[in-house]
Amino acid sequence: MHFSLVDATDIGNFKNLVSFDIEDLVPYTLWRHKSSTFDRNPDLRHYWEEDIYATAAKLHILREKLSCGVPGSEEALRKFCNDRKRIATAAVKDANKYHEWVTKAVREQKLDNIRRKMARYEAVKERLLEAGYDVADAAYGGLVRKMRCVWNVGTLTEIEWQVIKSRVEAQVAENSEKRRRAALQIMAAKTRARTVLKDALERYLPVQRFYLPSFDQASALPCLSNLINEGRAFDSEDWGRAVNVSLDQDLSIWMTVRRNSCANMLPGNRADFPIEPMRPTLLSDPLADTIRSKCMSYYSGCLELATSVFTHKTTAYLGLNVYIGRNLFDAWKTLEVDLFEFSPRGAFASACLLQQSNLPSSTSAQLLDILPRCFVCANCIPYHVLSWRSCVRHFAFADQDTHATPKFYPLGADDLMMSPSFSSSLDPPSDQWLCNHCSLLSNAPKFWVVSHLLRQ
Repeated sequence: MHFSLVDATDIGNFKNLVSFDIEDLVPYTLWRHKSSTFDRNPDLRHYWEEDIYATAAKLHILREKLSCGVPGSEEALRKFCNDRKRIATAAVKDANKYHEWVTKAVREQKLDNIRRKMARYEAVKERLLEAGYDVADAAYGGLVRKMRCVWNVGTLTEIEWQVIKSRVEAQVAENSEKRRRAALQIMAAKTRARTVLKDALERYLPVQRFYLPSFDQASALPCLSNLINEGRAFDSEDWGRAVNVSLDQDLSIWMTVRRNSCANMLPGNRADFPIEPMRPTLLSDPLADTIRSKCMSYYSGCLELATSVFTHKTTAYLGLNVYIGRNLFDAWKTLEVDLFEFSPRGAFASACLLQQSNLPSSTSAQLLDILPRCFVCANCIPYHVLSWRSCVRHFAFADQDTHATPKFYPLGADDLMMSPSFSSSLDPPSDQWLCNHCSLLSNAPKFWVVSHLLRQ
């Protein structure tokens, strides 16, 4: 006999048969239909259609007798309803418990099937690796696992492996070719991206390139990563849209996020410094000259300060380097930004140097670089001639017992001439210069750049 189940939400349609609520008079079962799998609060009650019709027919007869005034009909109707409620309640009393049992059993059976399928797949993969195939080809895109002869619950025997071996190996060979083609496409896309990025980054003010990401970092920007990872053939329209429409915004977000991450480590009130996003400036921008000459001293806000001193967790214990001012941005090209930490001792040393030089605490590291100041550390014997950056690095990593407080004294030109015995720890001059007005010269010797400027 065929029994039809009626959803709890549809049982209201049967009220037209009798003007009476029959939900409480009919037993139900708990059952989850596929369509309700993703329903957050599904009504799992389902009624047998035959029970509904039988109950509705009996109610109809009793209601007819009641309307005709048959003696005892009211009592008969009441007794029928009470009896049906008692029967229905008894029938569904343990429905929730049974439903939980069945649900748990089904779930465990599904998990067991997945475990058995994975065991079979691992056995296939092991045989492929023993035969010399690459593990990446055996797992590429899950194509081998999705094969019906591989992804099933049966235990893999040697005889069965010989039967399916040729099909599986053919799929692995196909995977290898797909993976090789995909790698070549991505390599070609990266080569194209390097060329596009080089041309694109040269459009910006040279001084701002100090803050921009490296090629590998720029390749991970949203506007370019999809084009590279998809390995699609070069489309000048797609690349042009990525560079001309989205690159400025992605670079701005990249710089701003890192600036905010490190700026939040600095102590004190930073209300005097801008918090708006850092935006790259094109050489073709009408305001490029103004930004170049007047807006770069505090381009990254409080991170430009001479007291903005950081170390990196991977090198701090070696006492190798401190990152002051905009040097921090250049370090982001090679070091993880999450591992930078503020150096209180380095900032303390820098603050003392500013005080001795009669400069305010808002002085930028760039301004101190311009001033021809040399210092000696009175805590050390023999004395060393230090630049201000060397002073900060020296005190940041010095022994706290011998260098409890900074004791740096400025030296004049006469002092240096009269004290040739001082061993020098001055920073060597940079041998990489660029023109801040165009993209013709970059990372060139200083005299080349000076000659270039004189010819303009």
